[in-house]
Amino acid sequence: MSLIQTSDRAVRKDVLESPVPVLVDHNPAIFSEYGIMSIPTLALFKNGRIVRKTVGVQSKAHLMGMLREFM
Repeated sequence: MSLIQTSDRAVRKDVLESPVPVLVDHNPAIFSEYGIMSIPTLALFKNGRIVRKTVGVQSKAHLMGMLREFM
């Protein structure tokens, strides 16, 4: 798994519209390994471990607050 750096302006293109999604049907081991049982799930990683996870559709404010904790 690789990391990307993106800007506020480019986050939609770089992340949300990424041509490299992690598809459940093609990568079941990843979902099992990280305990992901529902879609959508957003997991934040630090040093290879999940440090925060949210499940379901979330507001932009909620997601930004989650991200700010680690910036």
